[in-house]
Amino acid sequence: MLGEQVPDSQHRFRIIIGPVDIDEYLRFTPRGADLPQLADWVRSFIGRECEWELELRIRAQSAPPAVMGGPQQLGWSGWLSRSLSGEPVTGMRFEPERYAGTFAKQRIDAAGKRRVTPQMKGQDE
Repeated sequence: MLGEQVPDSQHRFRIIIGPVDIDEYLRFTPRGADLPQLADWVRSFIGRECEWELELRIRAQSAPPAVMGGPQQLGWSGWLSRSLSGEPVTGMRFEPERYAGTFAKQRIDAAGKRRVTPQMKGQDE
């Protein structure tokens, strides 16, 4: 094979969390408080041999609607419509390793508002 990368589906996996309520969901988003710990656990268990992605599912009744001028971020913490069947909503699917450098920089609360965590105090924002 020529090239720097070769697609390989045997060395990639997905972790699915959910369905959960909005507060727990936000803790595992790229700016969430629990994502760094999850990433550390995954890496300590599998090393760096495999790539992985995280899929977050939210309970249909917990998924807040997007509101013009509201604090929600479309696709992160607000949705255009609710699941009529009551099935969980797949909120995000992403590769946590891509956000490793930003884990401690920013956190969001259940309303999608930015908040300062103890790790952020004294840092440039």
